[in-house]
Amino acid sequence: MQPRQARLADRVVTGENRVNVVILWNVARGEAVVRMDSLHTDIIYSACWNRDGTQILTSCKDKTLRILDPRKGTVITEKEKPHEGSRPVRALFVSDGKILSTGFSRMSERQVALWDPTGRVDMSYPSVVRHTGPVLDIEFCPHNDNIIASGSEDCSVMIWEIPDGGLTLSLTEPVVKLEGHSKRVGILSWHPTAHNVLMTAGCDNVVILWNVARGEAVVRMDSLHTDIIYSACWNRDGTQILTSCKDKTLRILDPRKGTVITVGPPLRRRVEKDKPHEGSRPVRALFVSDGKILSTGFSRMSERQVALWDPNHFEEPLNLEELDTSSGVLLPFFDPDTGVVYLGDTSIRYFEITTEAPYLHYLSVYSGKDSQKGMGYMPKRGLEVNKCEIARFYKLHERKCEPVVMTVPRKSDLFQEDLYPDTIGPEPSVEADDWFKGQDGQPIMISLKDGVAAPTKTKEFKVNKSLLKTTTVTTADTAASSGTVRELQK
Repeated sequence: MQPRQARLADRVVTGENRVNVVILWNVARGEAVVRMDSLHTDIIYSACWNRDGTQILTSCKDKTLRILDPRKGTVITEKEKPHEGSRPVRALFVSDGKILSTGFSRMSERQVALWDPTGRVDMSYPSVVRHTGPVLDIEFCPHNDNIIASGSEDCSVMIWEIPDGGLTLSLTEPVVKLEGHSKRVGILSWHPTAHNVLMTAGCDNVVILWNVARGEAVVRMDSLHTDIIYSACWNRDGTQILTSCKDKTLRILDPRKGTVITVGPPLRRRVEKDKPHEGSRPVRALFVSDGKILSTGFSRMSERQVALWDPNHFEEPLNLEELDTSSGVLLPFFDPDTGVVYLGDTSIRYFEITTEAPYLHYLSVYSGKDSQKGMGYMPKRGLEVNKCEIARFYKLHERKCEPVVMTVPRKSDLFQEDLYPDTIGPEPSVEADDWFKGQDGQPIMISLKDGVAAPTKTKEFKVNKSLLKTTTVTTADTAASSGTVRELQK
């Protein structure tokens, strides 16, 4: 029994008709407050609360476990046929929100099972709704866990602020709407050290750097790429941007100048690599340790490849490995703390990057069943350190989001310093205005030994829409690194 409430599951029989109802009562008033009379199609075998009384778990003769929202009287998620037999099933919440159920197999063998309650989300669950086209990418701000950027086929980028504790009502108005692309926006990336700096790339072949707090497009790179941009990412301190493009070229850009970086003497050359992979399928690339670059792509024979490059010697790869002949594009993720790179697809391969030849060492593979529409990667400070969790991915499928957790088995309960060196924290090292003026900042590191502390200063998110000035950078497609800068008062 909950304080001031009681739970009653009753079966009312009227001739051939059975109604299976869950009722929440205010016992002090003798009053039925919530009545759930259409969720269960047969006899309810068991019903219980979770630890804090925010959810109800039921098992039913229709062979379904349901987790209910007690105040709304709706289904949050459900599991069909937790046990194949026809005998009664019982279930209850246990630690960490998991569910333990007892039942029978088809052969009438008694069973016990432990479940992680993922499944269908109720259609009435609050969501973020304002884009007029499909959302192609979302990105959590690394310096404020409540801020999310979203890019869409409607050519816009929107910034959302999620309240503490999550959504209770759907969000329909963004904090700010950023408009500057003429085609759909498929790539978003927050600056790793500068507060409120966002990079976007669209199918108009344009890269824009935004001062989000001012609602201002500060740098616009509109002549560097001759075709669709496949990927774009920052290096560790945000002083460089790496892009891969359908024109089969990797480019390292100076984000404030809006040009391809050049090196020399004696002869100045652009830091870019033509045809890192010979195939015509999409290429993905990202910075890894020591300024090196890892790319994934395809050979002429459509074999999937992974390659490691030194930008100072782009002529030949440090290592190039052929993996298989699958058709899916490999999505790379890099953990700078352990030097492990993950290549995500139906399965997730992972490699260790070292400073000595052959530089790229295969470790193992997680084998999945279904291909994904996209994939997200949890920052290190969001992992469960006490369980030796070293990576967590979220695979987006057609109708579900699947978490994939990777742990290192350890018998000791002590903090594992080799698994968790100091990692990048949530505190930015420079503000957007200062960064655009030329000031750089190194990542501020934190220890995970005693948990993650809140930032030392509360970063309030504000937008000043009175300062809407765009700096547009156009760069000729030559070896010269200079560009034309013009200011457009809106």
